[in-house]
Amino acid sequence: MRAALLLILLTLAGCAEGHPRDNALRITFSGGGLCSATAVGPHLILSAEHCFKGDRLVTINGEPAYALRLVKDGNDHVLVRVSKRFKSWARIGSNPEPGTHVQMWGNALGLSFAYREAYVSVYKDEDILYAGSDTAPGDSGSGLFAPDGSVVGVVTGTKSVVFKNGSAFTLLWTMRLKFSADQLRDIR
Repeated sequence: MRAALLLILLTLAGCAEGHPRDNALRITFSGGGLCSATAVGPHLILSAEHCFKGDRLVTINGEPAYALRLVKDGNDHVLVRVSKRFKSWARIGSNPEPGTHVQMWGNALGLSFAYREAYVSVYKDEDILYAGSDTAPGDSGSGLFAPDGSVVGVVTGTKSVVFKNGSAFTLLWTMRLKFSADQLRDIR
């Protein structure tokens, strides 16, 4: 009985039902741009701020949609209230610890929902670097999902790390999510 009540309360509070892939989104813009995002509320998406500079949002997963309000955290992340309603959405989790396994479904090079895995590799100041996965244009804004299904990061770019003897690795890169409690409350 307690478990059933808890499940009902979590569902009403906005926790995702089903698989994180169900909350991954493909978003397009009036100038032809393509990015990725994650549904994090019934009318709310989380993405990379740089995706929303210039052109206006025109579709989410191929259906017409538009942005109603944007809230930025100053770390190239944006919460966007949109005209579209989602059936399920992910919970925004806390910043991940090194070693955390994450999954993402992005739209690299125009592919639809290409799956990749990575691990939180290192923290450097405000940067979080993820090892074990490549990224490409179209992945910007992809949610990075922790094992519990919460979204704990957003793809904002890549960093090339060069080691001795010319070895180079390209890593997913993001910065810590820094939305305040007031921003999260006001945008919902």
